[in-house]
Amino acid sequence: MARSPAAAILPVLYFASLLSYADRIIFSIALQPIKMQFGFSDSQLGLLAGLAFGISYAAFSPVAGWFADRRSRKGVLIVAVLAWSAATLATAFANSFATMFAARAFVGMGEAAVMPLAVSMLSDTRNAAERGRAFGLYLSASALGTAMGMVFGGAVLATITRWGGLTLPALGTLQPWQTLFVAASCLGLIFVTIVSIVLRDPPRLVRQASARQEDDGVWRFVAANPKIIFTLYIGLSFIQMSTVTNLVWIVPMFSRLHGLSAGDAALSVGSSGGIAMTLGCFTTGWLIARIRARGDIAASMIACMGGCAAFAVFLLIGLLMTDIRLSLAFITIGMFFSYTPTISALSVMGESLPAPIRARLAGFNTMSNALICNSLGSLLVGMFGDRLFSGSSSVAYALALVIATGLILGGGITLLGLPAYRRRMRLLSAEGAA
Repeated sequence: MARSPAAAILPVLYFASLLSYADRIIFSIALQPIKMQFGFSDSQLGLLAGLAFGISYAAFSPVAGWFADRRSRKGVLIVAVLAWSAATLATAFANSFATMFAARAFVGMGEAAVMPLAVSMLSDTRNAAERGRAFGLYLSASALGTAMGMVFGGAVLATITRWGGLTLPALGTLQPWQTLFVAASCLGLIFVTIVSIVLRDPPRLVRQASARQEDDGVWRFVAANPKIIFTLYIGLSFIQMSTVTNLVWIVPMFSRLHGLSAGDAALSVGSSGGIAMTLGCFTTGWLIARIRARGDIAASMIACMGGCAAFAVFLLIGLLMTDIRLSLAFITIGMFFSYTPTISALSVMGESLPAPIRARLAGFNTMSNALICNSLGSLLVGMFGDRLFSGSSSVAYALALVIATGLILGGGITLLGLPAYRRRMRLLSAEGAA
């Protein structure tokens, strides 16, 4: 594997994404136990799950993109994983809202590097026909990481809860939720050791000949393509806010509405919705390739819009049902489409952004994505649950409201940006660069 840099890229990025999303989802699983131990309100939980992570994730994504464009991408990945693994361990031993907020912020700093690295490295090692499938496969890692985090994290949490805790050398007796973060940090250290051995930086894509001066710099490109940038940074981010916020709050919602423990709720959602998400990633990559093969050069964005509509219909129906089996069935179908917007966004960036500045533009996209998806959505659910609704259904109603709002806003902006994206793709196709 070490002899072929391109061959190692996708597996390494796959496991990096898997670890980062497993880390995020275990915090969602732990929300209810953390609330019970520390007495945090839902608004505080929304800040911890969203803003604490999202602000630092947003702030450091352009920085990570800058380093990915100019420095060793292997080195950037190793430093990033080490940083978020240490912060994950610190989360387990946080003893107040402030210390837990700080720990989650440092997790966001480390994980901010993964997406710009993926856009840069996969785009440099895949041609236009392969990118949709490559990004679909890559994003299946986040879905699989979410599913594994729910299933195995839920099983661990349920088991250790029955034991009454776990005692480890040097760490002492841990609460059940703390063991999830200790285990995740250990997996990060193992991953770094493997990456340092098997990964080599792939060659960077040679700059394509172009007469367009706007492709020569970040700000020139942004000024020349405002509708594409607005669609990527705002429209698709609002759409993804709905899917990401659902993953943050779906386990606490099931736990409260249907009277399940946090571990059992995670097992229920993870074993159905988590598997559906993973399968949906492969399907989205295939769908983009099929639409493009039939002659629609805007295939990535068309697939995004179709997936959003299906996600909205099934997910919202599932959230508003009181029967647990029907609710889980509809939510599972909706979650099949959870990663369609993200895969589509990656594909759009990979095929429409200039190669020399792609990682930096992807970093800015990740910044806006984090502010809207990871920060705003989670916080709004907590605030709406505290202030607009009451009872065991409060989180379900708040989550449905945030999801519907995000899809309506994001879908409208994306439709407005579709013509500009088509023009860009036709231009690149004519030059043989797409």
